[in-house]
Amino acid sequence: MLRNYNLHQVDRVVIAAIGLLSILSDGWLSDVFVMLSMLLWLWLPEWEKVLLKVYIKGNKSSGKVN
Repeated sequence: MLRNYNLHQVDRVVIAAIGLLSILSDGWLSDVFVMLSMLLWLWLPEWEKVLLKVYIKGNKSSGKVN
């Protein structure tokens, strides 16, 4: 549960940072950043599942125990 919560907080910061970049940029780049943040926000549950699988697989292969 704690890993999922921490991952969710990191994803929120990434989405906010992309949104801030869209405010600070101009022209077509601003549009790209807005679309990227919207796509990440909409696909957040699927994205977190993939990241958790990769994180858990990485910890199993390195021999770490939580």
